[in-house]
Amino acid sequence: MRHDETVIPVGGSLVRAYRAGTGPDLVLLHGGEPSEAGGTGWAGAVSPADTIGGTGCGGGTGLADLAGEPVLTGETSGLPGGARSAWEPVWTALSGRARVTAPDLPGFGGTPLGQVVPTPAGYAAWLACFLDACGIGPVRLAGLSLGSAIALRAALDMPQRITRLALCDPCGAEPAELTCPVLLTRGLPCRVPDVLVTFLTSASDQHEHDIKARTRLP
Repeated sequence: MRHDETVIPVGGSLVRAYRAGTGPDLVLLHGGEPSEAGGTGWAGAVSPADTIGGTGCGGGTGLADLAGEPVLTGETSGLPGGARSAWEPVWTALSGRARVTAPDLPGFGGTPLGQVVPTPAGYAAWLACFLDACGIGPVRLAGLSLGSAIALRAALDMPQRITRLALCDPCGAEPAELTCPVLLTRGLPCRVPDVLVTFLTSASDQHEHDIKARTRLP
């Protein structure tokens, strides 16, 4: 994918991020994968309290307290995965219509965990600092798996900064408390690339009649 790979100082640590395109600001948060080095990503160490529905992936009836137990345990430096592999299938389309920023989350890829508390709430607090460091104002936000839990927590904690939210393969129930437009999809972003790109990059006054408050795709 065509991008500028950069390193951004955030909270005393250096964050590896990929940036490309022009237009409305869009931030992409990747998911996690198990680590062969002994650490675990999203699937291996998430507790029920960490999920959106509060009962684990695929279940739940409401919003949980997304602080919970750490979603990373053991060795948390340089876990597999990261922004590049997660969003590559839709990167060209998104960066052709928006100013896209995709960081390697702390503890993944090229970003050390540092002092970040590895829970959705901890990552959401880190995201606020990351947006400040990048000089990004109101932003459209998309998350995949672990990234969707972080994105949801961020939208709840700082609604004034999140104007549109896409949750790809989220764990748990629909985020009923949010007021911004939300797209919920099951599976990887490449399953619904056209819908995802249109939702995330359209003008603010476009598509509202289609989006309404929530859009869910199987």
